[in-house]
Amino acid sequence: MVVTSVVIGVDVGGTNTDAVIVAKSEGNLKIIAKSKTQTTSDVTTGVTKAIHLALIASRKENVSLVVQQVNIGTTQFINAVVECKNLVKVVVIRLCGTASRKLPPFSDFAKRLIESVQGSVFMLNGGYQFDGQAITPVDEE
Repeated sequence: MVVTSVVIGVDVGGTNTDAVIVAKSEGNLKIIAKSKTQTTSDVTTGVTKAIHLALIASRKENVSLVVQQVNIGTTQFINAVVECKNLVKVVVIRLCGTASRKLPPFSDFAKRLIESVQGSVFMLNGGYQFDGQAITPVDEE
């Protein structure tokens, strides 16, 4: 049995999740196996299934695979932002002294997105200017 180093690529789309196993030999790329499965609401389940199906399909090639890398691409993040769905509120801690209080976090976000992601905001003493000069000393209390 031939041992082959491969890269697994996964694309999570809105409808389908695709996986491909690719080997590089002497500068040439060869598709060892591929799969397509339905995208699941739990993205991890769909990714796992697509990789599993591709690995099963690779058995036909009679090669032993050494997975060097797994790349996963998805539109899930951008869709969540655009739709303001499945987002979690975040806390922002900014060390800024008085330097950037007039430009608060999320100031250029759409109102709907701010309502979806903005948790607490803390503007604290401390931080540095772009040239390394201290804005104010850090107040550890």
